[in-house]
Amino acid sequence: MNRIIDIVKGFSAARVCMHAIANDFFKIVGPEGIALDELFAKLHIKEGEISRLYVNYLISLQLLSLRDGKVFLTPTTSELMDHNYEGVKSWVIEMLPYYDCLGNLDEVLKTGDFKKSKFNGVWNYITEDDVENISPNNTENYSTQMDGSMDVLGDKFIVNLPFEETKKAEVLEFGGGYGGLAKKICGKFSKILYHIVDLPSVLNKTEEEIEKQGLSHRIKLHRRDFFKEDIPVSEVDYVVFCRIINDWDDHRSLRLLENAKRALMDGGEVIILETMNDDHYDEFADPGALFSAFCLALLGGKRRSYEDFRKLLRRAGFGNIKFQKIGYSNYNVCYAMK
Repeated sequence: MNRIIDIVKGFSAARVCMHAIANDFFKIVGPEGIALDELFAKLHIKEGEISRLYVNYLISLQLLSLRDGKVFLTPTTSELMDHNYEGVKSWVIEMLPYYDCLGNLDEVLKTGDFKKSKFNGVWNYITEDDVENISPNNTENYSTQMDGSMDVLGDKFIVNLPFEETKKAEVLEFGGGYGGLAKKICGKFSKILYHIVDLPSVLNKTEEEIEKQGLSHRIKLHRRDFFKEDIPVSEVDYVVFCRIINDWDDHRSLRLLENAKRALMDGGEVIILETMNDDHYDEFADPGALFSAFCLALLGGKRRSYEDFRKLLRRAGFGNIKFQKIGYSNYNVCYAMK
């Protein structure tokens, strides 16, 4: 019975913690602490019973402490502020719609249709019929979240790339968003010529970002739906997918990989960064990974194992398939040759 109660309580604890991070609660508290009335004023929260219980909940979770009418960070939240706070915040904001969607499971479970979930208004790439003309307002939140996730994940990915700092290479990224990964790669590898294929509504902002950093001569943007076969780049050395393939079902994922093969030179390599389960993985022993897989299904996507990726890549005409753990959650890099 206690186990059931703890599971139910865990949902509310996670949601309160996520709200606090997404709204910079701990950032405003800061290393010096802050009086409650001042904290509420800065957060535009109405002071009263609900707001005080909210703070008390954070204290009970050992995310805040209370002394002499002021709240302070704990070792846990101090560490958060000292180590990649913005990256964690970006991830939390990305996860919030999943939690909201879990509060609306009845319709999704009855119909089996992910489009009945609350993601219908969040993941517009899937639900819009004419994605090439989608409004920037409908892509900004997701693109910003994906870009923010590159703060940590991008660094882990880069050290597992087969590029050489002194050797010229041409790279094509499908779904590069606002260029978070492209900027990191071009910053480390000075001989790389980089291409991004993404929607016009996304790349208009990307163009502004790379111009600010003086990278327009090295990062080329191609505005189109990357599912179409007429990808305007060919004979590249590498094609990169970073958190793209698992967002789609097998049919669409196969189409992306076939387009990647068309863009590659003979002997070129496709490189995929995704959450993957290895061949000896027991998903029932990892509830956290099951939750992530469930969330992907609510998007219309799919968590895949090594074997799932092998099958997809072989169907697309790739060989010499290898996998590498990157030491960050259950993210892995998959390499395959044309």
